[in-house]
Amino acid sequence: MARLLQLFTAHQADFFQNSAFPDKTATTGHFGTVFEDSGDPFAAWDGRMPPTYNNGNITLILHWASLTVTSGNCRWDAAFERLDEDGQSLLSSGFAADQPVTSAASSTANALVYSSIAFSNAQADGVQAGESFRIRITRDTTDAADTMVGDAFLLNIGVLEA
Repeated sequence: MARLLQLFTAHQADFFQNSAFPDKTATTGHFGTVFEDSGDPFAAWDGRMPPTYNNGNITLILHWASLTVTSGNCRWDAAFERLDEDGQSLLSSGFAADQPVTSAASSTANALVYSSIAFSNAQADGVQAGESFRIRITRDTTDAADTMVGDAFLLNIGVLEA
């Protein structure tokens, strides 16, 4: 059974300097990150792998909803950046290759969709137990698979050890 390693929310998102950053917003008391349907918006979250992480496969679970439509597909890309001791400079980005998932919008307006993205440890930039890391989430609006018109509302991200 999968074990939860981290949970990231919109409050923790880092939009650093980019021209296509998403917005933080609240909808009926739920605080999330809104990814528009153009410009490939992205955000990042900083974390630290627990010392109990076995350095194995990781699954990200994105909990998201469409704010305006009940059809179409949303294409998400996710990438890890390992921030090991004496490793990656904090003044530059060193994300591993994006891992994609395409998920259909819920047929119920504003209802959550759970999208899973699997990573081997190598695909997760080789992050080890006890190390710091970043996760970057992008809505890949320029990919032909992203057919959802309107904003995607990202509620949270679960990081699970598979």
